[in-house]
Amino acid sequence: MKHNDESVHGRCLECGTPIKGRKDKKFCSLGCKNSYNNRIYHSRKQARDAVVEQLYRNYNILEGLLSDRQAGASLEELAEIGFDSRCLTGFGRGHRSHECCSCFDISYYRTGSRIFGIRRIEPADKPQETKK
Repeated sequence: MKHNDESVHGRCLECGTPIKGRKDKKFCSLGCKNSYNNRIYHSRKQARDAVVEQLYRNYNILEGLLSDRQAGASLEELAEIGFDSRCLTGFGRGHRSHECCSCFDISYYRTGSRIFGIRRIEPADKPQETKK
């Protein structure tokens, strides 16, 4: 039985030209494959970089509140200066069912309209100081 490699079985995911050859081929050429994968990689990298940038912005805002010794602030005021309450590095339930959120080493409680109880988290495995 002869295999017919000239049968068209799909279209290239990058440029849309008909593909000939194996049935599981997705691209018409190596160039199209590279172009497609580079585009996917860069779009994912942009999304990841945007989240990391927002985390750093949130961290700097929270650090500013800590240095000003502010115990809390309204989410509306924080949003005006660039804080995004959806970007955080940790989440849980605190006392009285408040949401306990963290952004790196800064922790705070969140209600529907405010954050409060802002504090720096001490590392659990902090080395003991030894006296000489």
